[in-house]
Amino acid sequence: MAPAGRSAGSHPLKKLCQEAGIPPEKRQQLVVAADSEGIIWAEGFGADRRCVWREGMETTAIPHEYVTAAEVAVEEEIPVPDVYEALLRQERLGALEIIRWKSVPE
Repeated sequence: MAPAGRSAGSHPLKKLCQEAGIPPEKRQQLVVAADSEGIIWAEGFGADRRCVWREGMETTAIPHEYVTAAEVAVEEEIPVPDVYEALLRQERLGALEIIRWKSVPE
């Protein structure tokens, strides 16, 4: 993973957690989202640099989160009262893969 805003290259999530002082027992509880190319977001680290700002996007109050005024095809819009439940639902639909800590490659 290469967290947005970090100048160094890509690092395994394990190394990022070690550098951040996250103990091994807490790492297993982190929420991680991935696509076919790898991790796109990890709790505590934000979005991977593949998902960072591009021309025409604006920042939000959340670090490393961006929005765009460009039209985006939307199949369905649903309120997200619980992000984790929404991620699980998307995983069941095959839109993304949630990688649990034990499944994260070294």
